[in-house]
Amino acid sequence: MVEPLIFLHSISLVANATIGLPKTEKGVGRSDRRVTESGKLQQKKDQPIDSLAAGLSFVQESGRKDDISHWGLGRCMEREKPTFIKGDEPGLAGKQQGRSDLSGAVAVSGATTISIASVERQDGAYVPTVGRWGNDHSSDDDVTTTHDANGHRRGPVPSIEGGTGAAKARAEAGAEAATVEANDAHETELAAATAVIGSGYWIAQDGDSYNLAAFDQTNGAWPIGQPLPLPKWSNRSASPYVVEKLWQYEEMIGLIETKLQRMLEETHYNTANNFVDFYRTYRAAVAATAPSRGLRGAEDLKTHFHKYSIPINRRHHMCVSLGMEIVSRIAEHYPDIGRLLYLVSCEEALDESVSYIEHCEENGIELAGSSLEKEHALVAMKILVGGREGVLILDPGYHVARAVTVMKDQKYPHTGWFTQSDEPHCKREYSYGFHELNDNYITWTERMTRGAKQQYEQSLVYIGRPYRTAIDVTVRRNLVYNFRSLLSRDAKGRVCAGLYFPVVPNPLDAQVTLFYDGPLENQVKQKFKFSLFKDAEMIPDPVLRHLDNLAPQLRMELGELVDLMVDLAASIHDVDFVRQVLEINNDINELSADN
Repeated sequence: MVEPLIFLHSISLVANATIGLPKTEKGVGRSDRRVTESGKLQQKKDQPIDSLAAGLSFVQESGRKDDISHWGLGRCMEREKPTFIKGDEPGLAGKQQGRSDLSGAVAVSGATTISIASVERQDGAYVPTVGRWGNDHSSDDDVTTTHDANGHRRGPVPSIEGGTGAAKARAEAGAEAATVEANDAHETELAAATAVIGSGYWIAQDGDSYNLAAFDQTNGAWPIGQPLPLPKWSNRSASPYVVEKLWQYEEMIGLIETKLQRMLEETHYNTANNFVDFYRTYRAAVAATAPSRGLRGAEDLKTHFHKYSIPINRRHHMCVSLGMEIVSRIAEHYPDIGRLLYLVSCEEALDESVSYIEHCEENGIELAGSSLEKEHALVAMKILVGGREGVLILDPGYHVARAVTVMKDQKYPHTGWFTQSDEPHCKREYSYGFHELNDNYITWTERMTRGAKQQYEQSLVYIGRPYRTAIDVTVRRNLVYNFRSLLSRDAKGRVCAGLYFPVVPNPLDAQVTLFYDGPLENQVKQKFKFSLFKDAEMIPDPVLRHLDNLAPQLRMELGELVDLMVDLAASIHDVDFVRQVLEINNDINELSADN
């Protein structure tokens, strides 16, 4: 997913003032020498907090860059439609190219009636959401929240006879017949296990990661020359949540939305830490391949990118792990509902949806995988309300603080258009609806209003079957995306504090923007050169004060935030690493250029 962009409407800096620091524990970070026993930051005598210190500049930014090649505007409407799936060549299908295996199963279809009579009704549980702090596309400095990437997927539901698309998938993918049979057997076993296992099924035993088998995650085949693995989906569709009365569905939505809003407030969107982790492991791999005399190692980043085992945890979230987290939290109290939630894939910023769907459905979506980027993942649950079909959508990766209902007949409780953000510079509205050509796809339309000008952007969410390569494809794709961020949200999805930066080829141009809520109900936003963070001991006091104000709003110790900034500076200033990151990113952009 492309990182959700954020806008900061009010920029203010408190100058020439002494700001007290919270006491920092020793050993937490590399900045301890700057904090006295009283917890106050040492400031050089007669040195004010100058807005121009160290060559700093204050620039108001907004929106995400209107880069035609990246956002898909003006792309060719014609697409080549391959007659075979790349990666099924003899001896290649199923090979992981050094990646660690992800265990998983597949979700199954069939209607399952869920009773909520045992759930205490809470009329006040539903909290309407006005919308999150906006995402905009007008400046090259906007906060994109990507899908900086991490994977999610919920466990399979109880097995029912049938299985939409299973027979068709076997017929169309004869080369994978053995795999399909194994998957079907695995689905049945996992479905039975899921039916009797409680909330702990979704969280790994260490408590800091997820049970990837419960979320049915696996690795996709990776053909030679392909910049990403091929995406995979379950062979069966998911079961719907079935209720007869409308009030029952409303009650369920209230419970889910309360969980969702609390999770948004308690978690961050974070593609900064995974970038640092990726860089560290790459440099370690290079060092390991170097001769004992200390010469330069031979492993290039593309090789490392292929072999890299992506860490997924409950601390550093992107769209995939945020999806896993909300499923886990819902399942903790409502396991029957949790079993019906599943991860789905999204292709963003399409030129045109009809040709995309025709391309995907001509021979099955798996056969179109070599041209799909699938940069975003979210959560869905099929619903049947009084006999009427629909789907529930949860998208914490884009800070959406409401449970979105999409009904086929577009009647209540269909959500329709809602305001995601409304700021002086830009109003952003979302709408979700079944695509008229194929109801396996949800059209996500984004309307941006700037003054008298309106701009629309369309993305497609594939809900037909659960998405099995959210980690291997979506999170992996985000590792080399050219925009990184660490964002704190409130319960309404407003992005209130954080940092963001583009990945640029010239380290002299590398800058990071810090923003946070100021003391006067204003927004403070400041851009710094990354060179200021190369040495923790040399960070100027005015800059350190901004970090000190930002740290508590990110629920971090000052030393921890300083350490992160130093690590980010090291990765951004590694010219060879950045060059290879941008090359892989460009290869992926070309992969989906016709979408």
